[in-house]
Amino acid sequence: MKTQDIVEFIEGQALEREEINSVIDSLVSRLIRKETDTSSKVLLIMRSQASLQNVSVGSISIKLCMSSRTLHRRLNTENVCFIQLLENERRRRCIFLLENKVCNGTEISYLLGFSDSTYFYKKFANWFGIRFRDIDKYLAGEFGNVDAFFSFKK
Repeated sequence: MKTQDIVEFIEGQALEREEINSVIDSLVSRLIRKETDTSSKVLLIMRSQASLQNVSVGSISIKLCMSSRTLHRRLNTENVCFIQLLENERRRRCIFLLENKVCNGTEISYLLGFSDSTYFYKKFANWFGIRFRDIDKYLAGEFGNVDAFFSFKK
């Protein structure tokens, strides 16, 4: 399914999507109240988003009812920074999308919140030590053990 097809489907399902988003927001709010550490709350919010395209310190801090500065301070007390959490979530989702062969590189880059697919390809090489265009060969076993690649979760 191409990105345009997905967008057209979503637009056609706008009412259902609003209802689904309302239920998801409600569930996430309940889960957030149960969490004690800020980093877990941030991760819950990130993981509730279909795409990381609009995830930012500002958007997360609004959902947590605090200022961006307060969010930074609370994460700092846990020895974590927002960019670190976002990068880890991007890497985790990238592995999931590759394992399930859901979409191509450009679509993955958009879902991970990159505005430029070239930058995503560079980040991919930094994360996993291989070029994105070689991923099919790698997964086919030509470059090594596929389990080693997917066991790389950090």
